[in-house]
Amino acid sequence: MANVEAIGTVIGKVSFPVELGKVREFAKAVHAGNPEYDRNAPDGAVAPPTFLMTMSLWEPEGGPNMPDLGMDWLRVLHGEQEFEYFAPIRVGDTLTVTTRITDVYTKPSSKGGELSFAVFESEFEKQDSDRVAVSRMILVEPPKRS
Repeated sequence: MANVEAIGTVIGKVSFPVELGKVREFAKAVHAGNPEYDRNAPDGAVAPPTFLMTMSLWEPEGGPNMPDLGMDWLRVLHGEQEFEYFAPIRVGDTLTVTTRITDVYTKPSSKGGELSFAVFESEFEKQDSDRVAVSRMILVEPPKRS
């Protein structure tokens, strides 16, 4: 059973630099050959769209503040990921990301039992406090099978 009391909980806040070497490595790893991911781009190198997922490599100050969601983490699946951009993310930026739980709910499964869902929203700001992106991730716990 999903724990709705977790809604609104801030999981953590972390800042990290957008570095040319890491942008290049990420672009190569995801086979993104856009020349804008290189330092020779007219306005400087930009980060590939899903580069924001590297935030998971940075530990929030004091560690994550993960409440009990009432989910069995051994059975949880990554259900969805979306990104909304408001400005380009460029090499040299320092991003601060704040992640919070925005929803926890259940739905009946078509095969019996209940699916549990947890929605996480991460808001990214540049060093000048301008919001540049929001990422939403949905985790799903399928019903137990006997």
